[in-house]
Amino acid sequence: MEAEKGFLKQSAVGDTIPSKWQGLFPIIKIISSRWMLAILHELLDGPKRPSEINKVHERISAKTLTLRLRELEECGLVHRESFEVIPPRVEYSLTATGRDFIYLIEGMVEFGYSWGIADTDAPATTPDLDANM
Repeated sequence: MEAEKGFLKQSAVGDTIPSKWQGLFPIIKIISSRWMLAILHELLDGPKRPSEINKVHERISAKTLTLRLRELEECGLVHRESFEVIPPRVEYSLTATGRDFIYLIEGMVEFGYSWGIADTDAPATTPDLDANM
């Protein structure tokens, strides 16, 4: 994956990151894009059709959901599987890289709680990824 293509194309934000930390840019881009974390979280339980994700997150328009799923696929975090049935069916699931990304996010969440800056009323844990494999 080249950082200069598609969704992860460098922007002004990337120019402010010290060169030795440029690997953070794609992570910052993904976690700061609206709905990305919500979509990834929905995929923790296994493959989902876009309509299943939309039922849980009704405020995501179909257009935005499709765009975000394509971006996550382009980043290598989700896999899109098309089924040759009528009507056509598509499901999205986390890739191995996507699961690794979730582990990273979980670590950041835990750090936020231990640092004392996270909302202490929110759940302290996220679903166990190994249980969903």
